[in-house]
Amino acid sequence: MKQIKKSVWYFIVCFISFQINAQLPTSIEEEKSERFSYLYNSVEQLGFKDAPEAMAVTNGGLFSSYFLGIEFLYGKDLKPVNKRVVNLIDNYIPIIEFKLQEDGVKYELEALSLPLDMNPKNNLITYVKIKITNISKLNKETKLGFKFIPLYNTGRRHHIRHNMYCTPWYQNQYLDDASYSKVFSNVEFNGGRLTQGEYNVLWYPEMFASEKDVANVDLNLSPNESKEFIFKMPFVPLKNANSKEINQIEKSTYSQERKVALDFWKNEAKALSVFSVPEAKVMDTYTSSYFNLLTARDILEDGKNFIQKCNEFQYDYFYVRDNAYFARVYDMLGLHNESKITLAPYFVKDIEGNDMAFRQRTGIYNKYCFDYWGQVVWAFGSYYRQTGDRELLERVYALLPNHIEDFKNMVALDDRGLWPKTWPYDNEHITGHYTGHNFWVILGLRYAILMAKDMDDEKKVKEWSELYDEFSTNFLSELEKITAETDGYIPPGMDNPNDGYDWANASAGLYPFEVIDKDDSAVKKTLEIVRDYNYMEGISSYSGCNALVAKQKILSNEELPERGLHHYETFYVTNGNLIIGEQQKVIEDLYSILVHTSSTNAGFEWKPTPWGNRDVDHNRTPHGWMAARYIELLRNMLVREEKNDIHLMSSISPYWVKQGESIEVKEAPTYMGTVSYSVLFGKNKMTISLRNNFNETLENLFIHIPWFVNPSRIIIDGVPYINKDVEKIALPKSSKKIEISWRNKITQELSFDIAVDHYLNKFHNRSNTENYVTLFPSLAAPKVLNQDSNSIELYSPGNIGTVYYTVNGEEPTENSIKYKKSINIEAIKQIKAIVVDETGKVSDCLILNLKK
Repeated sequence: MKQIKKSVWYFIVCFISFQINAQLPTSIEEEKSERFSYLYNSVEQLGFKDAPEAMAVTNGGLFSSYFLGIEFLYGKDLKPVNKRVVNLIDNYIPIIEFKLQEDGVKYELEALSLPLDMNPKNNLITYVKIKITNISKLNKETKLGFKFIPLYNTGRRHHIRHNMYCTPWYQNQYLDDASYSKVFSNVEFNGGRLTQGEYNVLWYPEMFASEKDVANVDLNLSPNESKEFIFKMPFVPLKNANSKEINQIEKSTYSQERKVALDFWKNEAKALSVFSVPEAKVMDTYTSSYFNLLTARDILEDGKNFIQKCNEFQYDYFYVRDNAYFARVYDMLGLHNESKITLAPYFVKDIEGNDMAFRQRTGIYNKYCFDYWGQVVWAFGSYYRQTGDRELLERVYALLPNHIEDFKNMVALDDRGLWPKTWPYDNEHITGHYTGHNFWVILGLRYAILMAKDMDDEKKVKEWSELYDEFSTNFLSELEKITAETDGYIPPGMDNPNDGYDWANASAGLYPFEVIDKDDSAVKKTLEIVRDYNYMEGISSYSGCNALVAKQKILSNEELPERGLHHYETFYVTNGNLIIGEQQKVIEDLYSILVHTSSTNAGFEWKPTPWGNRDVDHNRTPHGWMAARYIELLRNMLVREEKNDIHLMSSISPYWVKQGESIEVKEAPTYMGTVSYSVLFGKNKMTISLRNNFNETLENLFIHIPWFVNPSRIIIDGVPYINKDVEKIALPKSSKKIEISWRNKITQELSFDIAVDHYLNKFHNRSNTENYVTLFPSLAAPKVLNQDSNSIELYSPGNIGTVYYTVNGEEPTENSIKYKKSINIEAIKQIKAIVVDETGKVSDCLILNLKK
């Protein structure tokens, strides 16, 4: 994607790596001295809603556009600003800030980006304010400087997905390659303006003196004296002929632009009042995730249409699979126009501008992507189901018959009647039948039938229903054959269950697919195996092998292949646990996901080595799919659809249940109408007030009882509810008030701060007997601590429960030998061992075949 010259990009990557290695936190105390950030290589997306580009800010001090970089320097020896932990104003507004302190001098940097005239088509200007204060009682000498780094080259537009790029029409408003390529190496410091020939690239304070590619100012500060310096950097260098834009920049003040930015983003945040819970990090990430999506959306040259992307640095393209989720999330927030804008590029048009087909070739590969067939139909269908937009339905429906014909032709090519084999282009990374592709096809067919019904096309309803029944029945039959060989685990592919990496299969066919019944034994098995054997640091891992292979290797004490953490893959499992009622796992996942965000609430795609250097490498943050799926999860925890039912409070954190705190859901859109309710927590009780507006399609309304309370009284609209020993209550659809009291709340040490503590303790202390799969305490199979030719030592990961074992080939139970000390193995061929926790729950069995 966004590309710069390879040698230059390599320089930047090396520069970032140098910064990382220079400042790895060495202690828990150091990490907790400021806002926690998982990432060691902070990259901020400093942009604006719908602007085609954004400034990349690396570790606080390197500001990079496609054309150049400005690296800030400070102190007597002018060293690079290298601040890993960067904050946002109010912890969610995209104005970055941080402080450095050295030798009695405090350095404060704040930066924001706005387009000229607040028009996203116009040049994006980054404003930087640096304040330097002498906080000592003595006079202090110091320096402030900046270094110019040229990045531009004309041979940049190749499909290298992780590199910088500038949208051609956006660039061409101010700069042309031919003239700029002649002067980009002619750098001059002109008394407050940095230029490249006739192009202006930076405005800086006039008192800065320059030498080669560095400019700086000497400062002599008396006690408590402060000085401020303002810098202004257009994303696209401006010709001298751009007098209007240059005049605007020169007249602008930092304080004015800051106020404009604050007012704008606070106003945008009003759209998020639909959901509110009482925990700052949860809400900060919710808001930042939404802002990251807006910043990654690009206005097109016509000023009317838009392209939603993941971010402005990585995957800077339109992707069908990503946008299906993005559109759905906008609908969940009641932003239906934003959803419709997101779906517009799904239409492929002919030369006359007429709808011709659905887009199934997007992204860096520009090849047919086999998962797109169902994702397109689901994206359109869920939008229509949510909004009832008849005009869009008719446009979509005109193309559906040909789309269904494509389905029939594709399936006819396959000798098993499945969605055909494909090449390992992404995600599951196999050559063969992808389980997830078949999930998407079934979901797409279901929404095609829904749209046919609303178009009163009885013939197509009948025809497509028969296709759906035949295909889904065959698929489930084929899947059952595979899961019979895998102890219920649904693998990534439909050929060899050991192939590929966990992806959509990790959903167990539940969300958003609803392909497999939640009570099917394969559902719980799949979620358990993926969570127990493909998680590390409490979130999903990716690459190397799938969870089934990982389980086989772990339980036979074999070495695992190298894997990287994958942030948003986790949501497949978490939403599955939400649906089957495993509330505690959902909350543990929520906090583990949050632990892996930056101090600016940004998530990544994948790459960090588990318990390694927390380096996302070229996978630049913030990642849009992570942002969208985070919003989706929080919404689903509070209100979600399941078939034609609505579920409220499917999982809430015990941290939120404190006297005086509240949860708010305001006019949250669902397929069955809008949901509004508030929860006020008192001492050992909660009062839920409902103000719902359902349509006739709602079949059942459920509210879930938090797993950590034992209700002593439940009253629904003044009427006592007799059965208190339930996980959820079927409510009358007209319910207005629910009162739930409890005598004791089960103590649950769950919150974001506690999750951070767990992570830091494991990361810095590196105990040999810790459980490194999850952050929170959890049961796991025994592991080998030490082994030699005569003896073997076992341990229970995290010191949870007691180890029992056998040496005669029998399956271990609580009545087997209790492990107390190392086992003499001189005459033993096999050991089988389990862990049993205090509740009687039994782990999987470790099997050690000893070579003799």
